[in-house]
Amino acid sequence: MTDPNEILYPQVTSIYNKLLQIGVGVILLFLILNLSVMNASDSKVQLEEHFNDVSDAFVRQAVNTSKIILASKNKQQQQQLMQGLTESDAVAEALLYDSSGQLIAHSENFSSVNELYGIAQGSKDTSNDYVAFTHEIRDQELQGYLRLNVVREVLIKPLEKQLFSQNELFRIMLIFAVAAGFLLTRGSSRFSRQGLRLAKKK
Repeated sequence: MTDPNEILYPQVTSIYNKLLQIGVGVILLFLILNLSVMNASDSKVQLEEHFNDVSDAFVRQAVNTSKIILASKNKQQQQQLMQGLTESDAVAEALLYDSSGQLIAHSENFSSVNELYGIAQGSKDTSNDYVAFTHEIRDQELQGYLRLNVVREVLIKPLEKQLFSQNELFRIMLIFAVAAGFLLTRGSSRFSRQGLRLAKKK
């Protein structure tokens, strides 16, 4: 007489192995999605920090130069400096103000703050493309202000490409890890079935 346990045990084992494969696949898929979201979040933080650090260093250097030019009270040099700052692809506009806030020098095709944010009539909001930095120019006393409209994309694009390549490589590695996990689970399932067949023959 055949023992029912000998019939049921292989069936239960087969179902268990299939459930195990599905479980491993779901866990690894969840892990991929979770790590991808974390990577995307970390990348945004890194881009923001990079943009703030680079733009802050550039603006500080421009402020130090403007301090010397502003003290000379040479209008031509002031105008040349503002135009020279925009020769960098990262700077769209440069404006120099005196201590009272009066505009005294500017680059070509400059725009006011109202125009930058689309408040002025007939203008459109370009604040997503440019970030306005306004810094005081001081010696012992307030000498004036420098405003730079920085092109965000120019400063973050190199790092953005690098982070994108790293994330793509990371996702490919995770996909290989999922495939390897699935194959190992499947191999374990076959090995257990072979063990059962050998046990039955004995």
